[in-house]
Amino acid sequence: MNEPSAPTSTSGPAPAAVEPSLGGGSQALQAIKRHPWLAALAILVVAIIVLVSVWDWNWFKGPLQRQVEQRTGRTFEIGGNLDVDLGWVPTIRADAVRFGNAAWSKQATMGSAERVEFDIELRPLLRRHVRIPRVRLVQPVLNLEVGPKGVGNWNFGEPGTNDTQFRRLWIDDGKLAFLDAANKTDIKVDVASRAAKGAEAAPPINAKGGGRWKGNAFTVNGRAESPLELGD
Repeated sequence: MNEPSAPTSTSGPAPAAVEPSLGGGSQALQAIKRHPWLAALAILVVAIIVLVSVWDWNWFKGPLQRQVEQRTGRTFEIGGNLDVDLGWVPTIRADAVRFGNAAWSKQATMGSAERVEFDIELRPLLRRHVRIPRVRLVQPVLNLEVGPKGVGNWNFGEPGTNDTQFRRLWIDDGKLAFLDAANKTDIKVDVASRAAKGAEAAPPINAKGGGRWKGNAFTVNGRAESPLELGD
């Protein structure tokens, strides 16, 4: 019986191990050492991309609500989303907004809206001037009322020190109520904006409703100037 033959060994040097090339990584490392500011810029860009991808403006709802409550002494709530479109004139949107009423009122809410949307100019803020070129209110409800001491519920907080200007107000399907029980006045009006005559003009409003004015019944159905114009 034949024995299996042993494997034949070959003489000569063993093949050298192949090491991975580090040329690319070495070059990148050298570039970073030569231009550290480029590396810092790249890290900053990546950080901004990550931040934008996970950023949620709703994180500011709590601090904003507390700030308004502190300054006005009224409850303030953003029940929906808070969102901001950035730019030199950012657009801010808040959904399901509610502002509390005076403590003496039987109604808990003075004002509410399904959405509040407005633009604000950043450059004038550097001079402590507030410029609001556009405000849009979706289904706003405003309850104005004169209290038992003859003081309106629209009086609250400390007088503002900033120079604030509003330019255009647009109202979608709004409702306005005014109550002065002592003077037998109770008014309810539906309000909606209509197209302005010019690009720079404030949109007028259509008003329809009625009630009692000092005990006398009346109705109203017509067009009026923008509330901003009436304020001027």
